[in-house]
Amino acid sequence: MNSLVRSDWSSIGSSVPEFEPWGVSLDDLQTMADENILFGEGSNYDKIAVGTEAEGYVIRFSNGTRCKIKLGDYLRLHKVLTGCTERTIWEVVSQGEDLYRYLENVPDEFRDWVLMVSGLLIEQHGNFMWDVKYCFSSILSQMDYDEDHLPLDREGRKEFARRAKENPWATSELFLLLDQNEKKLEEAAWKRFRPEALKPFTSEG
Repeated sequence: MNSLVRSDWSSIGSSVPEFEPWGVSLDDLQTMADENILFGEGSNYDKIAVGTEAEGYVIRFSNGTRCKIKLGDYLRLHKVLTGCTERTIWEVVSQGEDLYRYLENVPDEFRDWVLMVSGLLIEQHGNFMWDVKYCFSSILSQMDYDEDHLPLDREGRKEFARRAKENPWATSELFLLLDQNEKKLEEAAWKRFRPEALKPFTSEG
């Protein structure tokens, strides 16, 4: 196989410099790409590419056919950038998962976008929760109750229901507070801010 590593285009990173790695098999090159190893000057195999540093290798066969072998980290990054939407971020933060698993070795503009979207969602959720709890406390106060003495008997719940229905923006959440079901309250609040399935951060390959 007559192979050349050539400079290549990329919307995320650049390819390795052009030179001829004679004696390197296609299988070996694929293994190196999987391990993010780049050829260096003098065939130094010690350089490890991460994130946007490089895309991979372009192989040109003797008949002119070309194929691209992409680095493992480039493929990971491409999957993140083209697969991450506002709903993806919502799913992560609403489940209390680690958002920073999306932010390892990524472009600054992507990191900024993820943090902006997550920050807005967390702020919206937090404000809503505060408003619901304030409304709940106000209703209890009007009924001469407090959070240590809840209106849980039949008559108390009936009166609470009447007052809660005067706040249609959060009636169901107010009852979840009355029932002291914080888990379902959190889930209900997050569902209010679930984004539409919009386009990903980028669709470029």
